[in-house]
Amino acid sequence: TGELFTRRMECHEDNYRVFKDLYVMLGDYQQKKLLTLTCTEQQLEDVNCELGVLQESLNPGAKVFATKRDELIKRCESLRVCTEEIESKMSSHATTFDTVSQKHLKAAGREVISAPEML
Repeated sequence: TGELFTRRMECHEDNYRVFKDLYVMLGDYQQKKLLTLTCTEQQLEDVNCELGVLQESLNPGAKVFATKRDELIKRCESLRVCTEEIESKMSSHATTFDTVSQKHLKAAGREVISAPEML
């Protein structure tokens, strides 16, 4: 049983390392999406300002900015959904990890950190 215990702990440690790497990578991906969302929202604000000026002057070029605004609105919504999905997946996987591998490793006296602290 000593060898079996050792193998189980090695397996849990491997799972912990893989989970940690993937969790951090997913966190980085989420941060990039949030940065893209922030930039897109700024572009949307700029386009809205320009569109307002063009509409006030009855400029026919306002249609181009209206189309661009609609595209940016769709992109912002898509990015919001994406970041929410990432957050949901990270939370779900962190909970599963915390209830399985992490408890086994802690019980064996191994040092581990919780998933949110990995970021």
